[in-house]
Amino acid sequence: MPNPFGLIAGSTPPRTSGKYFLMFKTVPKPHPELKNYTGAWDPEFGLMEVSANSERFEDDPRGYLSIQLYDSLKRQLNHVYGENTVIEMIDEDSIWNGDAEFLQGIIAGDRSYITKWSHEDGSNLDSGISEIWLSIDPEDSDTGIVRLRYVFEGGPSPEDDGIGLDSL
Repeated sequence: MPNPFGLIAGSTPPRTSGKYFLMFKTVPKPHPELKNYTGAWDPEFGLMEVSANSERFEDDPRGYLSIQLYDSLKRQLNHVYGENTVIEMIDEDSIWNGDAEFLQGIIAGDRSYITKWSHEDGSNLDSGISEIWLSIDPEDSDTGIVRLRYVFEGGPSPEDDGIGLDSL
């Protein structure tokens, strides 16, 4: 009997099959403005990254609610980790460069709203953290979320996840 992708229901994947993506039911120290927590775990390296998302800000194409939370979290992260790199840009030639199309501009790749903390940026990172990414990520042109992602040191690079698709 064929098994999907060579896997058997109820089996445990081998250690070499790469990293696992997790949804946490709860975390020890949740942030009051962040709701959904996910992570990537590797059998050899352990927890490699953890992310948290805000609630969904619906009917907000201008991104006002997303921007407010993003700015608040950025201030808090600056207080804890210090120096960062801000990647907040807009392509002036974009048809989505107005405030009314804020989220659509991000979707189109013509606008970004990202801040990164890292050792290279001069950030005060500890606890094995190598990078922190804060971003506004639209779900569609009217709905935005704010995402906060921590990447830990010592894991394999994202390009080398150890997963190969031999069959479909």
